[in-house]
Amino acid sequence: MKQYLIKNISEEIYGPFEKKDIKGMVLSGRLTLDFKIKESDEDLWETMKSTQFSKYFHLTDPKKVQRYFYALDDFEEIKKYETCILIDNVNDELELFFIKQKLFSTMSSDNVKEIDLEFTGDNYDSKLCDRCFKILPTEHFPNNREKKSVNGERMITKRPSCKECRKEKDGQKISKKEREIYDHEYKPDKYSFFCCQICNKTSIAGVTKQVLDHNHKTGAIRGYICESCNTGIGRFDDDKEILKNAIEWIEYHHK
Repeated sequence: MKQYLIKNISEEIYGPFEKKDIKGMVLSGRLTLDFKIKESDEDLWETMKSTQFSKYFHLTDPKKVQRYFYALDDFEEIKKYETCILIDNVNDELELFFIKQKLFSTMSSDNVKEIDLEFTGDNYDSKLCDRCFKILPTEHFPNNREKKSVNGERMITKRPSCKECRKEKDGQKISKKEREIYDHEYKPDKYSFFCCQICNKTSIAGVTKQVLDHNHKTGAIRGYICESCNTGIGRFDDDKEILKNAIEWIEYHHK
């Protein structure tokens, strides 16, 4: 079987690895960034070269203190305010890794600005969105809930995603008319027996909560499931590939 030698930044050789070993590294967390394994060996080799595979070791080193920057303007595929990690600096030409797009890019130091993430968040003027990874004014994030601040005062916390990303994630809502029609026919009566179609957990309507699940892209109703499963589907962005990755993760760690 064809094997591969993988080098990191310091040219230390890891390997040889077979394709399954490389995938195991991804699934085990040794490589935490997305790396798609192609169907053929040739595709895998080309993908490794084109994505500068060796630099993933640099990015995932838990002992390395990363320096973060954000783009001051749009630049090809990169959008203004997108956050990146500094890989190397040669004569003010910065080699950067843009987190959202998993993209390596070389830019002049004039096109980016360094940011200390320690001084961002709800208590500061700017905050990093956990979906688009842009540094944005804190008021661009929707309110979440009230809690005590460090000094004991009550404060309104912000959601981790900006308003635009939140809108995209929420997607198409169920129309009021469709909900009324569906609830009239299918909503579990209070104190009736209920069994979730995903986890098979049995419960009693009104004692535990059931949620009307729907397709966030089309707004189409899927049916009532338990609140936990509805939240889980939402956390996975209704994405079948992410769910498959979760299954692979569980299977890999339960050998």
